[in-house]
Amino acid sequence: GKWYRLRMVFAAVELVLGVFPFFGTSASCDFQLLAKDGIYLHEMPRTVKRIFFASGNRVDVALRCTCTNRMQECSSHLV
Repeated sequence: GKWYRLRMVFAAVELVLGVFPFFGTSASCDFQLLAKDGIYLHEMPRTVKRIFFASGNRVDVALRCTCTNRMQECSSHLV
């Protein structure tokens, strides 16, 4: 249930990228968008399900994952 702040950059030529949390059966994750290209949003945080990058984009997000079943091992990752 702890929030993590991530600052990501996509350095590529002529490519796009979509990032989203992969929820296994044991975890639930939330993305909150904070800033795009170093400029904070006027109303933040903004709940998003995916983040899309074009060449040279930067993004600041907050990520939180919680276990939905405490009897199982909790796992999730970014895809």
